[in-house]
Amino acid sequence: MIHRTKALSTLALAALIGLPDPAAALSCRRPDVARSYKTAAAAPEAYVVVLGRLAFAADRLPKRGKGGRIRARLTGHAVTATGLGARLDRTVTLNVTCVSAWCGSATPGQDMLMFLRQDGADYVLDATPCQQFHFPDPPEADLATLRRCLAGGPCSPRSR
Repeated sequence: MIHRTKALSTLALAALIGLPDPAAALSCRRPDVARSYKTAAAAPEAYVVVLGRLAFAADRLPKRGKGGRIRARLTGHAVTATGLGARLDRTVTLNVTCVSAWCGSATPGQDMLMFLRQDGADYVLDATPCQQFHFPDPPEADLATLRRCLAGGPCSPRSR
């Protein structure tokens, strides 16, 4: 009887581990412009920071659990230490990644602060479930933090 109970417990545990979604929650740190800046600055790839909008067909976003890449039209301005810089109007790649049932996303036409990774001649917005590289409708405080970071000033992530 002990062996059977142990076998059933092992089977139940295996079933729980294999459950998708609600049984396993995604845990993300609060999105933070300074943390994203530091991550991008430490990366081997080059990044450009942009305040702008993406235009794309929302129905082309990858569905639950299946990441993917779609092309989007970016209009906006590069962000510099002193404010807004060069105007950008170009095609970029929206790289949506998923972790289990949670997928990154973006909303077409919404103002966003974006950290675009340079990939050859292309720029890529990595849309992750934890939203590390884009900030919808960024408040002025986030833009001020980013300008300080870009200028080499204090650049500390908020505490949780």
